[in-house]
Amino acid sequence: MIIDNCEPTLRSECRGQTCLHYAEPRGGKDPEGGLIVYVLSMEIDERIVKFLKRHHVLTLATATAEGEPWCANAFYAYDVERNRLIFTSDDATRHAREMSSNCRVAASVVLETRIVGKVQGLQISGVAGRGDEADRRVYIRRFPYAAALGELHLWYVEPDMLKFTDNTLGFGKKLIWKS
Repeated sequence: MIIDNCEPTLRSECRGQTCLHYAEPRGGKDPEGGLIVYVLSMEIDERIVKFLKRHHVLTLATATAEGEPWCANAFYAYDVERNRLIFTSDDATRHAREMSSNCRVAASVVLETRIVGKVQGLQISGVAGRGDEADRRVYIRRFPYAAALGELHLWYVEPDMLKFTDNTLGFGKKLIWKS
């Protein structure tokens, strides 16, 4: 159930932004079986931004034209201004070839922990593309040693959907952002 106006219990979450909220119907579940998502906002929630800035490894999922999936890990730098996760990958890698022919990708960033109450993870879907000079500056600022590597084959993922599971907010709580 999507509500156009803030419910009193969620009003502090939107901070006056234009937003939509998923209300939790009694016993409601999200499509993936967890607790229902409770915030959908035009702006990316600061908790998601903070999480992306705190971490540096993503798992990227690509697929062949026939739909054969593939995963690869990469160091990333997050560009807050352009909402991009920037990473480097040689053109000869399988995932780079697949991004060249199918720019729709998925990714995840997780906090590794055995403590259930601290579980945090971000699921991402979006579009991959070749990085530009602004992406290079962001990447080098995060990983200065990369400047010494010579030519960087930069890519970005520009999310169109972010789903952040954050058990520090309560077991199974999720924040969703869609462009």
